Amino acid sequence: MNPSYTTLAAVLIPLIGAPFIILLNKRPNYREAATLVTGVILFLAVLSLVPIVLDGGRPGIELIKI
Repeated sequence: MNPSYTTLAAVLIPLIGAPFIILLNKRPNYREAATLVTGVILFLAVLSLVPIVLDGGRPGIELIKI
C-alpha cells in the first residue's frame, strides 16, 4: 500500500473506531472488542510504516498544495 494512504489510514482509523466505541457504551464486552479491533488495526497500519521509516523515509500526507 502507498505510504501516504497508510499514513492517512493511521489518522482515520481511530476516528472511525471512536463512534463504534461510543455507540457500544451500554454493552461493555462489545465496546471492549471494538476498542481492541480498532487498536489492532491501527497497530498494523503503523507497523507497516516501520520499514519505510527505518530506510530514512518520511511518510506523510499533503493536505494543501501551495
